[in-house]
Amino acid sequence: MQQIDHPDYQSKCLYLQALIKYEQDECRLARSLMQQALPDNPDTWVNEGCILVKDEKFEEAIEKFEAAMQAKGYKSELAYNIALC
Repeated sequence: MQQIDHPDYQSKCLYLQALIKYEQDECRLARSLMQQALPDNPDTWVNEGCILVKDEKFEEAIEKFEAAMQAKGYKSELAYNIALC
């Protein structure tokens, strides 16, 4: 497997790998991948929030979604995620 050196592509690759694990109900592995992502990135918070929802940790998920919305501004998909909690 070839190494990805560009930081933007590294984080996108991590997000995709985490999404695959999330869809396969492997939340522990998805969470592990998210821990390697950029910690101050709103996209990381959204992905972590989705994992927390699947783990039924709704209050923690809301915190992640709200932090992402504060950073990104109002996004209907984030409001929807919060409403699902």
